[in-house]
Amino acid sequence: MRKEYFKGTVFALDDFTESQLENLRSRLPQEHAFERQGNWFNFGNIIDNSLSSGWKLHIPGAHIAHSVYLYENLDLVVLKWRTLAKVGGEEKAHKTVIPGYMIRPGHRDWGKSGATIYVPPIVFKHNHLQEFVDDILGATLDYHCEITPLCTKHLCGNLYYRYELDRPCDITVGVPHSQYREYYTVANPDTPYKPDDVIDPFLTLTLPG
Repeated sequence: MRKEYFKGTVFALDDFTESQLENLRSRLPQEHAFERQGNWFNFGNIIDNSLSSGWKLHIPGAHIAHSVYLYENLDLVVLKWRTLAKVGGEEKAHKTVIPGYMIRPGHRDWGKSGATIYVPPIVFKHNHLQEFVDDILGATLDYHCEITPLCTKHLCGNLYYRYELDRPCDITVGVPHSQYREYYTVANPDTPYKPDDVIDPFLTLTLPG
C-alpha cells in the first residue's frame, strides 16, 4: 500500500479506484464484522473478553485504507496481549459519504473509526502498560492521520486515549459487560476524556519525543 496515503490530509485518499476499494474491503477482518453506525470489524480476542478496564486507545482514521493498514499492522500485537480491537468500515447510512470513507466529517465518531484497542485488566495487573503502548507505537510507525478523535487525550504520535466509564473501577480486575453497559459514557463534545475521580495511569509512561 502506498505510504503517501498515510501522510498529511486524509483527503489524499480520494484517488482510489473502485477495484482498489474492493481489494481493501476484502482485506478487512470480515469474520467478526458487526453493525453500529456503519460497519465495525472486531479482531483479536473476540471470545474471551468478558472484563473491561474502562481504558481504550484510539488511532484516528477516516478511510478504509486506514483501517486495512491498522488491522494488518496491529493484529499480532492485539493477539499477543489477548485483547479486543476494532477498525471501521464504510458508513452506509448517508449517501453523501464518499466511497471508502467511514464517517462523515462532523459526526461525533469522526476519526475514531481508525482503530480502537481496549486495554485489558491484565496489562494493569502486571504493570505492563508501558510495554503495551510501546508495542502499538512500534507497529504503526509509518502511519499518520491528522484527526483528533472526540473526547480523547493525546498520548503521543497518532495515539489517543479515553476512559469510557462514568465512575472509577479496579482496573486490574475490570468490570463485567453487564456493568460496562450501565456505566458507559457516550462521547459528546463536552465529555471529558475521564471523570475527575479516575486516576490516569498513562501519565507515568515514558514516551518518545
